[in-house]
Amino acid sequence: MKSITLKKVSKAHLQALQKMLQDYSEGFREHLANTTETNDYMYSVSQVTIVSGMWYSCRNKLETGKKSYSLQLKAFEAVVLFIACGNSQILSLDPYVVHVATTYRNILDQELKSYFSPEQVAIMQFN
Repeated sequence: MKSITLKKVSKAHLQALQKMLQDYSEGFREHLANTTETNDYMYSVSQVTIVSGMWYSCRNKLETGKKSYSLQLKAFEAVVLFIACGNSQILSLDPYVVHVATTYRNILDQELKSYFSPEQVAIMQFN
């Protein structure tokens, strides 16, 4: 399976992305406590699980002390990060975090759109 790589991510950007993932996860954690529907509960569990793994991956990278990083994301992780970057909660964060979110949301948008070739999309279409 192909992956999506974000190259030359600065330490400050990685810290901002980690903060966004944490805020996104907390929203789902709160939702877990209040949901009564099985599908909503399972969706929230899956999101918390994926985001927690991504958060720890960012933490591990930050602990290496490098100046820039590469993030290799599986398709589902890229989608989750894309959604987290567009989360309405980040609008209340400081302008720098909003700038980082917008930057990586645009990058991920382009990467996800080019993830599959037109031939692969044609094969996957259901009649």
